[in-house]
Amino acid sequence: MTAAAAAEKREMYKVVLVGNFQVGKTSIFYRMKNNTYPPPQDVTGIDRCVCNVEGQGKTLQLSLWDTAGVEQYKRTLTTNHYRYANIAVCVYDVTRADTFDNLKDWLEDATLYGPENIAFILCGNKVDKLLEDDDTEREDVSATMVQSLRNSVNFSSHILTSAKEGKLDSLKEEIAKLLLAQKNEKPHDTIDTEQRRRESSCC
Repeated sequence: MTAAAAAEKREMYKVVLVGNFQVGKTSIFYRMKNNTYPPPQDVTGIDRCVCNVEGQGKTLQLSLWDTAGVEQYKRTLTTNHYRYANIAVCVYDVTRADTFDNLKDWLEDATLYGPENIAFILCGNKVDKLLEDDDTEREDVSATMVQSLRNSVNFSSHILTSAKEGKLDSLKEEIAKLLLAQKNEKPHDTIDTEQRRRESSCC
């Protein structure tokens, strides 16, 4: 079997990054795509690529989706962004409480437009900024706020990341763990062959 044929047969899982503008979703996207930082500055519109995560000795192929600025015009996002999604990574900036508060809107959309068994990961990005000198204007997200949201939403976990410093291992591990668990549960909507072929050529 050729490498191309093997790739065609491999299952692909859709993971979407959601959250407010400038919380670092595109930085996470490019770190996972090709380990680059900072991301290109001229990227706008929904972007997607194919990348891999490792879990239990297996390589899992992701179709990773990023809104890349379109979230400023949230109503332009269509159901296509959430269709077939296995996981929604809900990203907020740990130094901006407003980005955390607004996750409820993204969760509502993902629940409404995504598959019934979509899984959610809560992701606090930009932890590197917590080590910077205190800013009196800064409003960090508190542990109480996180616990309150987790009490009302069934997140698989709460992951802290720094795309700037490349600290995404915990996020990748959690994605792999969830996808492997989903394989053992009821069937999940899958990305069709034609869509998989288009996305395989995007990166």
